[in-house]
Amino acid sequence: MSPDEAMEWLREAHDGFGWRDKQSLVHQLARFITPYCRGLMGWDARFPLWHYSANRQRAGKDYLAGVTHMVYEGHSCEGSALERESEETRKRITAALLSGRRMIHFANCQGHIQDACFIGAVISKMFAARNLGSTEGKADLKLPNEIEFSISANIGLTFRPDVEPRTMRISLMFAEENANGRLFPKPDLHGWLLRHRSEMLSAVAALVRRWMDAGCPCGPTPFSSFPEWAAIVGGIMMVNGLGDPCLPHDDDGGLPADRQTAAMKALFAACFATHPDKWISKGEIYDVIIAHDDEDLFSWFGDLAEKGVKTRVGKDLRQFRGRQLGGIAMRVDDRVRETQKQKFIFTAARSENVDLVGELFGISAHMAHSPDADETAPVVNAGAKPTFEAIQSSKSGARGALSARGSSVSDTGEIIHDEIKNKKIYIDGSTGGEECVRLVRHVRQTPIPVISRDMLPQIAVRIVEAKSVALDLETYGPRKGDGLDPWELRNEFLSL
Repeated sequence: MSPDEAMEWLREAHDGFGWRDKQSLVHQLARFITPYCRGLMGWDARFPLWHYSANRQRAGKDYLAGVTHMVYEGHSCEGSALERESEETRKRITAALLSGRRMIHFANCQGHIQDACFIGAVISKMFAARNLGSTEGKADLKLPNEIEFSISANIGLTFRPDVEPRTMRISLMFAEENANGRLFPKPDLHGWLLRHRSEMLSAVAALVRRWMDAGCPCGPTPFSSFPEWAAIVGGIMMVNGLGDPCLPHDDDGGLPADRQTAAMKALFAACFATHPDKWISKGEIYDVIIAHDDEDLFSWFGDLAEKGVKTRVGKDLRQFRGRQLGGIAMRVDDRVRETQKQKFIFTAARSENVDLVGELFGISAHMAHSPDADETAPVVNAGAKPTFEAIQSSKSGARGALSARGSSVSDTGEIIHDEIKNKKIYIDGSTGGEECVRLVRHVRQTPIPVISRDMLPQIAVRIVEAKSVALDLETYGPRKGDGLDPWELRNEFLSL
């Protein structure tokens, strides 16, 4: 499938939804591509929490979330909303991991999400749990976490402050009164996707192939919580002109998901506008809040005349000391022990990061060099965009990456590495080097998807040349356990 054909398939799969803004569509396309890239990222890599938001009920949030589910799972993965009790959430996630689930969608969430178990599962590569119904030592479980989480909610859902930066919001808008009267270009979109799963997967493969032909560049925008995802999916999206998925989402028109940070950002701006670059007291900050108490964002602080409210505002100020919000930085003169007498200053933000590592070792951190480092290893310019090869080759040691030392490429496309005793690793040699040549882990090479009958002859050649062949069947079934039942299992794909 050509990239142009792939674009048309993606367009048809996402046509008819009321996108609130362009970035929401970019995030949805990134979500659609992500499951295909899990092997490229590493099976333990984590990815953002997908937050489907809408301005009203029946806007199509869960139906849109099901687009990805239908293509990769063959069925919808919609579940009930997050529980109020964190322990119940732990049980649900533990059961899902033990059963091999890859996707969970919590539909129609409400209120404020501060479930520590759920938040931990979104970002953790390993999930700690206890086997239900047992108190023995072996009941203490540490499960590899490969689940992709998504939630849906109407405008008004809020999060604990550390959750919002790890989400990608996909916002929908539907203004008409009668939601049942809307018409999709494909009335049974999920059924259509189920009938065309192979074409949709081939479309994603075409996008990945174009990225590989371009040299596997990393995405331009970093995402510190999910670096592998930002590098691989961000690179694929940008090479194919689909936008940057790491850019922040726009406000959905309701309450900010992180109300505290939004309120403090507004306070920073108001204090800087009123007292720019001047040391001011807490009383003067209270006056600024009172002057803006008719604004929605300032409702977070409450009525300062009520008992305990000023104490809570003081805690907010201590929590955000040294922070930069909206281009404004707040510093605190804390030489006075009595917090009520402390002074605050709001200034235009500038970088104040100190190279403590360089100070400690007497060198600049970026010039540090390990005594065991390879003198011939390539050095990446600090201003250059890193490539997929650079990321893979930097994962040395425990990750088992290969450096460029002692490697050569033959005319047939085979790479010989001295580091692994000259074992041969073939990377699509039959195409004459048209596919990008990548440094690969000696554990396995990045798989090449077989998407047409034309590729079968070259597989036969590889089998004849190989001294040994390993075949892995990935199977599934409609019920738990059917994936291992020879009478009920269905083949999903083969790994050779």
